[in-house]
Amino acid sequence: MKKTILACSMLALSVSSTVMAQTSDDNAEHDKWLGGFVHYYGLDEDKILPEDSYKTGNGFGFEYGLMLDDSWAARFEIMRVNVNEGKRMPGYETGESFGVDALYFLEDTDAYVFGGLRMQNFDETRRLVAGGVGKHWELREGVNLITEIGGMHDFGQEHHDVYAKLGLAITFGSGGSTAPAPAPAAVVDGDSDNDGVLDSADRCPGTPSGTRVDANGCPMQVDSDNDGVYDSADQCPNTPRGTRVDAKGCAVKVDSDGDGVYDDEDQCPDSPKTDQIDSTGCSVFVDKEVTQRLRIFFANNSADIRDVDQANINEFVAFMKRFPNTSAVIEGHASAPGDADYNMQLSQRRADAAKVYFVNEHGIDASRLTTQGFGETQLIDNANTAAAHRMNRRITARVSATVEVKAQ
Repeated sequence: MKKTILACSMLALSVSSTVMAQTSDDNAEHDKWLGGFVHYYGLDEDKILPEDSYKTGNGFGFEYGLMLDDSWAARFEIMRVNVNEGKRMPGYETGESFGVDALYFLEDTDAYVFGGLRMQNFDETRRLVAGGVGKHWELREGVNLITEIGGMHDFGQEHHDVYAKLGLAITFGSGGSTAPAPAPAAVVDGDSDNDGVLDSADRCPGTPSGTRVDANGCPMQVDSDNDGVYDSADQCPNTPRGTRVDAKGCAVKVDSDGDGVYDDEDQCPDSPKTDQIDSTGCSVFVDKEVTQRLRIFFANNSADIRDVDQANINEFVAFMKRFPNTSAVIEGHASAPGDADYNMQLSQRRADAAKVYFVNEHGIDASRLTTQGFGETQLIDNANTAAAHRMNRRITARVSATVEVKAQ
């Protein structure tokens, strides 16, 4: 054990001397860190006792690190390991490990890769090479969380160990992060407002970025969108040609037809003031049911269509042609005098006669018309008078359709 500690101390002293020799005064401000950690350790199954191999272990340790430049660092580590001795020899075996590593931090990050040497002692001293990856997570200024996984190879006995560790590090030096500091932003020498005119000749040094300037660095009086407002004061530089603008060069909100929608968004600029308007400035349409009725009267005991209201018939025919997807039921009726069965047949003949009339005389498709006789079952006047009988001798029809009308 004493030999192990002495050998590790000599190794650490040698590396430390090399590091100090390579670290110039310019690196004196680079970060250093001191950390403690706990770890999980997995030994090679054949290590130490082949007949009853070690399994896994855990422990703790400490490390000291030093940044050599913006990417490279050196680290010294000591850790203690307790490993399970197995089933045949229950209990724990305690060992120590001493090491030195070189760390390379990836650009603009606290992540790193490392490689180095270890001297380890359980029942005998072993020399191993180590390597792995890790990252320092900044919790707050000067305090980092350490996460790392790695592996070790014993050249003497061809054993392979693995480990994972979690710890905290306190940094001291130039800052709180072990990652390389970002390069300072480049400064355009001699043109602080980046307008293409050197500061020594710039009479308007605070010109906003992107403004066209003259040889003196002052804004040029230019009106790119021809709206009457110079670009230097134009807050809406791409106004469409012909648009009315205000003093800032932005479109004036105008509602020419007074419908509550500005002209630049109005898709129907001449909407009637009486119409209900949607968000695009166009009239709102709603569905409305429209109905057309037909009534034809007949002589006593007759199914002949003779004396008819031609205006009523013309309106019915026009409606059927305007809405070709509609259909109608023609209903035949009879007056009360006479036999009920005979009146039922008579009413049916009247309905059929009306259908033939509309098909032959007005070209209505027969499939759109159906007929039904009701006899004397639906009288509209129950009086036993000639006038009542005349009103009851009839055919009626009703047809409806849905149309879109403007909402008022």
